[in-house]
Amino acid sequence: MPNWGAVRPEHVHAAVAESDRLGRQEFLDRYHFRPARDYLLVLGDRYYDSKAVLGVAYGYASGRPLTWQEFTGGDGGAARVLRGLGFQVDGPEDGDRTAPARSGTYRESDGASVSFPEAQTLWMAAGRERLVATARVYHAVTTYKELAEEVQADTGVRTKMLMMNWIGGVLGLVAEGCASRGERSESRAKPRSRVSRSSNVTRSNNTGFALRSITMGARIGYKPSACFSIRVWSMDGVM
Repeated sequence: MPNWGAVRPEHVHAAVAESDRLGRQEFLDRYHFRPARDYLLVLGDRYYDSKAVLGVAYGYASGRPLTWQEFTGGDGGAARVLRGLGFQVDGPEDGDRTAPARSGTYRESDGASVSFPEAQTLWMAAGRERLVATARVYHAVTTYKELAEEVQADTGVRTKMLMMNWIGGVLGLVAEGCASRGERSESRAKPRSRVSRSSNVTRSNNTGFALRSITMGARIGYKPSACFSIRVWSMDGVM
């Protein structure tokens, strides 16, 4: 049984810093952990594999990191330990408890189930409008978390899924819509937006003629950070 009392918040932060430095997939590969599916450590607007981070944090505390077989993840394992240290860990139970238990994606007004493809279509339209509005404001910034909440509020359609598991797919649809309308990519458009993988934000760095979406794929929660793709679309001549 690991001595969890030896682990302090600074050890967790050290493990997170190592994950940031190596990148998610290299971090998981180095310590032989699988990607988290349900429980994610939340620091600001960034999400981390809770079990892997805790196992590596134990190494910073004791001199030897734990393997995935030596302790459990989930609500009663890694998530409980991290929460006991004052960290936020999001899991399935953090969804809207007022929603019907049968429905993962639902209409807020009456709790009726909504198919996920239908929800994605609604969120895509709302997301595009929100990103265009952000792009029109000099140096405006929106995070994944903020955008996810805005599209759900705008459409009245919500989901119990972890944000990381669906927002990337919505942004991908936004980018595909831009391409289908012939809106030019950043490489051929002026003015330009700077792109930063590490910022975890959607940002406008001009006077409002660029829409940037960071697209992570429909199963973002299971994809390594190395697989994230960044697409930048110019809105000049369109708005």
